[in-house]
Amino acid sequence: MELKEVKKTLNLIRIFLKKIKHTIVLLLSFILGVFIFWKTGNLSDTLASSFLILFILITLFFRKKRRKKLFEFLEDVFLEMRKINWPSLQETLQTTFIILMIVIFSSFAFWMIDKILVYTISSIITLRI
Repeated sequence: MELKEVKKTLNLIRIFLKKIKHTIVLLLSFILGVFIFWKTGNLSDTLASSFLILFILITLFFRKKRRKKLFEFLEDVFLEMRKINWPSLQETLQTTFIILMIVIFSSFAFWMIDKILVYTISSIITLRI
């Protein structure tokens, strides 16, 4: 075989492998979509999940630079998650209780202000008649 024929054959093999890669990605996203639909029974969730899975698979299989950036990003996310100082259960309950009390007090105050304004405006309107 000549060098041109070898290059042509290798190019055909590369094109064939690229087509197989596309088929594998589409087949995987379809299989996962069917599985999600089987588990959830909700078509909109299935379509959204399938598109997300398809996007992730395309990113992972076809874009080397993006794949590298994606893994770096995920690694950074996990590193940052380890640095977070999460509050204890007691701190969370205390903060929730304080916020709930502020909301109740504010609601009551706004209700009282509304009642006073409605009474004042209605008394002014009835005086003019």
